Amino acid sequence: MSVFSGKVAIITGSAQGLGKAFSRVLLEQGGKVCISDVNQKVLEKTYEEFKSEFADNVISQPCDVTDNEQLTEKPLIANSVLAPIPNE
Repeated sequence: MSVFSGKVAIITGSAQGLGKAFSRVLLEQGGKVCISDVNQKVLEKTYEEFKSEFADNVISQPCDVTDNEQLTEKPLIANSVLAPIPNE
């Protein structure tokens, strides 16, 4: 079992390049990833690629990291979708 198994990560700049590569490694290691990028067109393509391989372990959220409001809301969205609190 990987140290990333079941962990939630938000990777900015993950539509392409190193961010995409980091996201893939985390997903392959059992992590759950919120991919995020300012380039929505490329982000959607990457999301479709990852979704076909990793199903419900990946979500996509456009984000401009220069916008503080967008940046602070992404952890809330990622955790609510990828790591919801179970009903007891």
